[in-house]
This record gives sequence, structure tokens and C-alpha cells, in this order.
Amino acid sequence: MLVRSRIQFSIFVDRFIADSEEIAARLSICDGTSWASDAGLAAYEPDARVTRGDWTTINRENLAAELLANGGRSAHNLVRLVRLGSEHLRNLRELVAPLSNEAQRADARRELCRHALSITAALPELCGWRLASDPTHIGVSQGPGGSANTTVNGETGLHVGLHLDSFDRLPPEERRLGSNRLCVNLGEADRALQFVPVDASDILSMLRARDVAPASGWPHHQGRKLDLARAFLATYPDAPVVRLRLHPGEAYIAPTENMIHDGISEDANCPDVTMTVRGRFVPCGHGP
Repeated sequence: MLVRSRIQFSIFVDRFIADSEEIAARLSICDGTSWASDAGLAAYEPDARVTRGDWTTINRENLAAELLANGGRSAHNLVRLVRLGSEHLRNLRELVAPLSNEAQRADARRELCRHALSITAALPELCGWRLASDPTHIGVSQGPGGSANTTVNGETGLHVGLHLDSFDRLPPEERRLGSNRLCVNLGEADRALQFVPVDASDILSMLRARDVAPASGWPHHQGRKLDLARAFLATYPDAPVVRLRLHPGEAYIAPTENMIHDGISEDANCPDVTMTVRGRFVPCGHGP
């Protein structure tokens, strides 16, 4: 059972895609993490952290009300669910095979960028958000289905588990100023975003409260110095992890530089296919 006095949510899910009841039905929670090695998982980094136990519905004990945003939030602490139109989805799916073909890849990448920018231009109408910068990355990723953690270290082939993105290379106190991402489920099955609902500055404060900081000695596991995300999850093993389910053709906008997260590909019979655009996505009416 989650110890509510220990964890204060500072990352929220935007409720305005639909009513609270529908959003709550997409959410579930796991009350803590463990080392992947202790869970008996192969092909994970030695210090990877993963969820422990089962996912349970989140609309118990008013947790849904605590997690759902009701206005007044901003890009750095908000996860937004987005539904794409069928034409956008069809155009993107038609590019998946050409992107894997060396002879067709260059043309397919140009088409991918064109369609991705068309989607970002439609975001104000689709979900009330906008891209307030040039995109820093547009790409399609393909992986096997049935994985509890989708992110893999490209150099080692090992799953990294729950993690913080660090493309912007910002210190913890400044991560809320970083970019975020739009990630589209192009597969034929549901997938999910899992995340710890605590932003990086609060993570640092909570570590300092336990005398965990570079000045006092950063923790290690199996001979490896832990990074910010893993140090937090090891220090607070009961920190909740939230799962937001996405149907095919849906996307999320999330501050992945500022919150611990990973993907989940839920159906082993369907490949996990996503398109990602990194940039500065903000709610309409907010400045850049």
C-alpha cells in the first residue's frame, strides 16, 4: 500500500481529453519498484529499476482525483493524451515499411517529417497544445511486443528500465525548462506510458532529505554509481509508478526530461511501433 505521506505528486495527467471517468479507466498504479535482477529479468542493465507487483486500478482512495489535472498546469509537469485522426495515422503507418528499406529510406524520412509537422500543426485543434519550437528529432522506432520496458540501450542491447531522458543535458533543478515529446502509438495493439509522478526538482529535494547527494556520496549498486532516476527509486522503493494506456492511433505529450518513465508494449503478438517528435510542446495560451 502506498504511503501517501512520503510521496507528493507533482506530475499530472491532463483530464481535458475526456471526462474524469474515462481518463481514470486508462490509469493504473504499481506501488513501488525493485532491481530488475531481483525480479529475475534477463537482458537488463545491472542497476535497472522496474515495477514490482501487479498493476491495480488507480481510481481507489481518490488517487485519480489527486493525479488528474484540472487546469493551471504547464508543460513541465503535465502528461497529455492525444487522439490522432485516421488520415494522420494511415499516412504514418504507410511509411513504416519504407523506413526499414535502405533504398526507400531517404524519401520516406522526408515524408515522415512532412507528416509529423502536419500533425504538430493540427495539435491546437486536436488537443489544445502546440509545438512552440522547431522539432529537435522526428523518428520511428520498431520493437517486439510483449515488453514491460521498451527502452533499450543502443550500444549494449540491454533494457534500461525506468529512466529520465537526458537529451538536453540539464541539471535536475533546470529539467523543467527542457524539451518534451510527442509519442504516437502506430502499432495495432494498446501500449502504455509508465511514469513516476514526481518531477526532477522534487526528486532532488527528496534525495537531499535522505542525505543522498553528490556531496555526501552518490549511491552505487553492483559497482555502478546510480544516476538521478535510479538513486531516487532505490532510496524510495515504494514510490508509485502510474501506467497510462494508449490505444492504437493515440499519442501522449510528456515531459520525459523531467519525469522518470518508460514505455510498455502490452501485446506479444503485435510489434511495438511508435513515432516520436521531440521539441517544446506547450498548452495553447502559454508562452514558449
